[in-house]
Amino acid sequence: MRYGRVKIEDQIGEILGAKVVILLVGERPGLGQSESLSCYAVYSPRVATTVEADRTCISNIHQGGTPPVEAAAVIVDLAKRMLEQKASGINMSR
Repeated sequence: MRYGRVKIEDQIGEILGAKVVILLVGERPGLGQSESLSCYAVYSPRVATTVEADRTCISNIHQGGTPPVEAAAVIVDLAKRMLEQKASGINMSR
């Protein structure tokens, strides 16, 4: 989705009935690292009830930060834990 916002996860998840929605967002030009990605993940999002604290974020994904291959493994592990715990964001246990 071009020019989308993170909150679009809620609509996508609700429409598709998804248990986990993972969104990769490129950083805005002009910030410190314009080639960086961030991952926003949320468990069972709903437009009316999902709040920002329900999201889990992995940021600084780029060659000089968290390398993309390593980030991919972290994201897969995160999705598995979300499904196991039926939670995301501050509701997840470590």
